[in-house]
Amino acid sequence: MAQLEACKKKIMFALHNKPKNPELHHGELLLLQLIKGEAEKLDKTNGRIEFILVFDHLQPDPDGKISRKNWPSEDRVWKWILYCSEIFSTTPFSLENLNLSKNYAGQTNPRYIDPKDEKLILEHISRRS
Repeated sequence: MAQLEACKKKIMFALHNKPKNPELHHGELLLLQLIKGEAEKLDKTNGRIEFILVFDHLQPDPDGKISRKNWPSEDRVWKWILYCSEIFSTTPFSLENLNLSKNYAGQTNPRYIDPKDEKLILEHISRRS
């Protein structure tokens, strides 16, 4: 939960593995999804996604300096930091409730979304400030 709060405040996200297949591109939308267990505790299972990041660039964090600076309470480090140009809130929704062609469950972030599923997801994103 601390990582999510820092992510919203600093418009960045930390990952253990470099996103690939395909690589992230400037301007891509990244859905911030609550971990299922956290969503259940907060009674948000039908609204696990409330925020969306707009990807800007990726930076390695080989010594963990960036991780420790931005997520000091996490007591861990990540290998990659995603910097984003914008964050916006959206009407809460969950991928599990959409009629998608694939199951996108799990904790792999960011994860490639099939273009036909992306269209369905984008329909549920209402950009708010």
